[in-house]
Amino acid sequence: MKAAIKNELTKLFNHKKYFVFMVIGVIISVFWSFLGNMIVKGLSALAGGMVYMELGFTPTSSLPLFARVLLPLLIFMGVSDLFTGEFADSTVKASLIRPLHRVKLFSAKALAVLTYTALYLGVILVVGVVTGLISGAVRTPAAFLGAAGSYALTLIPLAVLTAFAVMVSLMFKSGSLVMFLLILSMLFFSALPLIIPRINDLLFTNYLTWYRMWLGSVPPLGKMINVIVILLGYGAVFTFGGMLIFERRDV
Repeated sequence: MKAAIKNELTKLFNHKKYFVFMVIGVIISVFWSFLGNMIVKGLSALAGGMVYMELGFTPTSSLPLFARVLLPLLIFMGVSDLFTGEFADSTVKASLIRPLHRVKLFSAKALAVLTYTALYLGVILVVGVVTGLISGAVRTPAAFLGAAGSYALTLIPLAVLTAFAVMVSLMFKSGSLVMFLLILSMLFFSALPLIIPRINDLLFTNYLTWYRMWLGSVPPLGKMINVIVILLGYGAVFTFGGMLIFERRDV
């Protein structure tokens, strides 16, 4: 299993686009955490110090952009390459002939995508903290711990999103079609609450930035349990649905 995860990660690292995507994330993090604070300080200086401006360009202020836009795209690309792409060109046969059960191969591929996502989050966190220290946005250990906790919590709903993307990717043979459908699904889930407001709390995509619930104060126990159960429910359905399709799909 360990060798299988390493093998799937190597496949991702061999694609230059994932390195480019990482560089783009670093650039955005630097701009947001460092240049943003410099702009705020400059505007405050132009005001003659009469106005105190605190817009909060902290390492977590850019997290919603990553959690709702960039990281979903990264997950969709990884899933499309490791699942849809390998079935389309039949390279998955090389993995299936190994002494590894299909369920474990399925898990290794999904965990490889999630591991790269976690690595991406870790790099963005480090860059955000470093630039935050330079610009003064991060001043105390508590600020660092809060940022690290927020990034770690974000990985949970991203795991559910990964399971969803895997299940969808196994239903089709075209990687470009899968990318289109997954992006369209994200747009649909984002627009649906505008039509049916009550459904917002039932959509798993609504909790991609659920770390905000933990900032400042711990949410009520009932609400916390409700959100966790929703995420676990979606995760179980998508994971076992994907496993069932993967086991029965012909190469």
